[in-house]
Amino acid sequence: MPPRTNRWKQLANARAAIGTNKNVDNDPQCDNELGNDSTKYTKIAPKQMAVACLLSGTNPTRFRETANICNIKTPAMSTYFEAQKKVIPTVIEVANRTVELARQESFAKKETIASTDACWDSARNGKNSTTSAIDCETGKTIDYEIVTRAGGNRVDNFQDASNMMESEGLKRIASRLQGDPNCNIVAFVHDGDNKSDKILEKAGFNLENQRDAGHGFKALERRFKSMKKEVKSENKLPKDPFHGIQGKVINYAKSIVSKENDPRRREELWLNVPEHLTGNHSICHHNEPKKSPGRPRKVINEKHDEDFAVWKGGIEHPEAKEALSNFCQKTVGFIDHCAKRSSTQGNEAQNSMIAKEADKNINYGPSYPARVAVAIGKKK
Repeated sequence: MPPRTNRWKQLANARAAIGTNKNVDNDPQCDNELGNDSTKYTKIAPKQMAVACLLSGTNPTRFRETANICNIKTPAMSTYFEAQKKVIPTVIEVANRTVELARQESFAKKETIASTDACWDSARNGKNSTTSAIDCETGKTIDYEIVTRAGGNRVDNFQDASNMMESEGLKRIASRLQGDPNCNIVAFVHDGDNKSDKILEKAGFNLENQRDAGHGFKALERRFKSMKKEVKSENKLPKDPFHGIQGKVINYAKSIVSKENDPRRREELWLNVPEHLTGNHSICHHNEPKKSPGRPRKVINEKHDEDFAVWKGGIEHPEAKEALSNFCQKTVGFIDHCAKRSSTQGNEAQNSMIAKEADKNINYGPSYPARVAVAIGKKK
């Protein structure tokens, strides 16, 4: 028999995938050329396929294509979606039990610091938003809420605009946590949303909440750049009076947060930045001894007041110094409440895992809550 053409092999592959090639099963030459180890087909059960799609983060169309290439027959799409309806409640229940156990573990400790954040199912005009609360010490999710807007075949629980979905999710989480008699949360860490503090306070958490340092310093840098442009534009200055001090100011803010635990001391040092830069060191603490465990380090070159460079732009342009002073006044709240050790990194990692299980470019409809539950269940 002459060798098969490439066209024949392609057709044989396609027919084998959908189970309509009658000649392939009994053709030894075809088995050798296509590398078929077995010509028997298996069929996957509808519920098994539904669970596999949810746990692997894929959609039924892609799963079906892959399975058919592997000589595995799949059920009809209508049968699949009927099976999916039955397995979704079970998947969500398992995730909820995992969250409940994590919450009991956290509330059994002396105190808990929780971080909160949210993610959406699409970059714009999201239909689903997942807000989560995570124990900063254990890294486990102690509560979460999926807020879904009305539309399509989704089971909705929210009727307002998409930009209010994170606030609504946090409101529901705060209510449940406050209702737990074992709740031992002493602080929340968030990304700086002004609504968060009001929502938590309304729910009964009268705490000194903390700001995430990563989000906060980026916001601080953006505000400094905006302030520079505004001063230069309003006063029609030919040169930037803040040249060379942006990095110093931001790095000094990081230094204050990392070294000072007292919020009032942080505030004092931060508000003194304009005076320090222009050479007034009357209330600076350059040579103050630092209290730290262990043997004190030997100071070789101790800095004195005259060793610090003077910000000439602040002296030549008083309006620039005044603008920097106003900048420090407006941002002192962040410096006071910036978290030193806790952060929202756990929430960011979970949001990334949710995006992996539920691709933002695909509309998953009613299966989205189950896919979120899988992501939360996998993050132990």
